[in-house]
Amino acid sequence: NGGAVHVQNSSPRIVNCTVAANWARRQGGGISIERGSPMIANSIVWGNSSATASGTNAQVFSRKGGEFVAHCCVQDEVSGDGQAFPGIENIDRDPLFVRPANDGGDGWGIGGNDDLGDMHLRGSSPCIDRGNTVMLGEDTADLNGNRVVNELVPVDLAGFERIVRAPDDEAPA
Repeated sequence: NGGAVHVQNSSPRIVNCTVAANWARRQGGGISIERGSPMIANSIVWGNSSATASGTNAQVFSRKGGEFVAHCCVQDEVSGDGQAFPGIENIDRDPLFVRPANDGGDGWGIGGNDDLGDMHLRGSSPCIDRGNTVMLGEDTADLNGNRVVNELVPVDLAGFERIVRAPDDEAPA
């Protein structure tokens, strides 16, 4: 839970991120978009809260409605009226973090009993293999040290292989 994302008058690409267990005074406890048109892809937005919003608006709030959300796991992405969160291939299923963050029941920063959790995914997570490899950036920093910088980002922050089996890598019949 590296902190909520607040976008004001810009259009960032938020790709391969986990925005979880944040809190905001206003709508958009996870991601709040005042002005701009960000692209959110291959990400998890889960367990965020807000003093003035619930449901999807506690996770991602856009005053303008110009966000593009694709291949994400967004808590409460299907609203009470049955309308799906705008975007492509989004799901609303518990991402199954190894240990979800917990404020100890008394609010974040109160009582000294906050647990930031372990946001790695369990092997049975519905978020595994849900992303779209087209949304990945290029490995300009040569993260895996193979001297190839025009490949897709090959590893995650923990150093684990990011693409285990791309959709086009189907085994021959």
